[in-house]
Amino acid sequence: PTSPFLDGLAKKGVRFEHARSPSPWTLPAHTTMMTGQLPTTHYVVEDDLRLADTEPVIADLLRARGYATGAAVGTLFVSRMYGFHRGFVHFEDFGIHGKKQNLAGKTDTAAIVDDLASYVEKAPKDRPLFLFLHTYDAHYEYDPPEPYASKFDRPPNETDPSYRAYNFYKKNPLDPAQLTHQIAQYDESIAYIDDQLARLDAALTRAGRKVRWVVTADHGEELGERGSWGHGHTLYAEQLRIPLIMSGPGLPSGKVIEEPVGTQDIAVTLASWTGTTEGLRKPDGIDLTPYLSDEKPVPARPFLAETSRHRSMLIGLYENGQRLDWN
Repeated sequence: PTSPFLDGLAKKGVRFEHARSPSPWTLPAHTTMMTGQLPTTHYVVEDDLRLADTEPVIADLLRARGYATGAAVGTLFVSRMYGFHRGFVHFEDFGIHGKKQNLAGKTDTAAIVDDLASYVEKAPKDRPLFLFLHTYDAHYEYDPPEPYASKFDRPPNETDPSYRAYNFYKKNPLDPAQLTHQIAQYDESIAYIDDQLARLDAALTRAGRKVRWVVTADHGEELGERGSWGHGHTLYAEQLRIPLIMSGPGLPSGKVIEEPVGTQDIAVTLASWTGTTEGLRKPDGIDLTPYLSDEKPVPARPFLAETSRHRSMLIGLYENGQRLDWN
């Protein structure tokens, strides 16, 4: 029972059974979410690159249309260093943008929710509100606070291995007991995030906001399925197939969409909810709004994916239930 709040959103809204990310790591995947462009269009595929300031992002668009905009993020790859503050009146990255390595600075979800709940109280009541919330607790080290740290398993201790590298664990896989423990910690982290999202939802309701949620992820996590541990290095389903829920006023209740969609569709769909998708430059995604209520299926499309992370170099194509990867 990891996610009762998110399960409730899915039951009251639209759940996409087969949502895909175009990248198995954070920076290119989030750039796609914000622009509607695939990595083959935006080119932000290495951690020494960032989106040009001239490229429009969804927060720019919504701010120009009268929205109050606020964001709080938990890690380097969605910080000011990579331009993710653009379009946000309020943007909090907790100083992480000054860190040289991603895991050297991260912020837990409770602090992120506290920050955005405070912004909600101060945001103009006569304007619609767009919030971007990025959490990092379901990323290694999967180390939530108590009581979550012992919710499904023993709490972490000094005998647990520190994560080293994806290729290391291909040659030195975790023993079954340790892998089971890591999976339990991953689930505990999800449970912690779920409760914090419920807390933010309550804060928005107290502020008199009607809330429409879009919940997704930038990538998944490999936990032994291919003989290793982590992400960023393959294009298999455990790293690219991600959750996507849209739930709230004006959306259907209890609908499940089976056809594949991608995170490149999110910015285009958000823009359409404000009246027009114009303003996004060369989006690769489509507006999902017409398919949320109608019975017509989402059109079949090819889905591209790639990674060049840490000496991996793969491109992939998914279409009609088949996948081709080129290493």
